[in-house]
Amino acid sequence: RGELEVRLGCEGELIASVQLPNSATLGEQFTLETALPARTGIHDLCLRFTAPIRGPLYAIGAVQLIETTAQAPPAATR
Repeated sequence: RGELEVRLGCEGELIASVQLPNSATLGEQFTLETALPARTGIHDLCLRFTAPIRGPLYAIGAVQLIETTAQAPPAATR
C-alpha cells in the first residue's frame, strides 16, 4: 500500500511521510494528516506516492496547509 512522501522539492529532503490506508475500493476517499517541520523562506513541496503500481491508484483531491504556531487561548475561568 505504500506511503505518501512530502519533500522539499521533488529531489529534495524528505520532511514527512504518511502510511497510506489499505484500500481495495475504487473511488474511496480518505483524509491524511501529518505535521511538517518548521522552515524559513519559500519552498516547493513535492508529494510522492510510494505505493506499487497495481490495484487501485491513489490521487490527491486537495492539500491544505495549516499554521499551528498560534498560542492557544487562555483557559476559561469561573
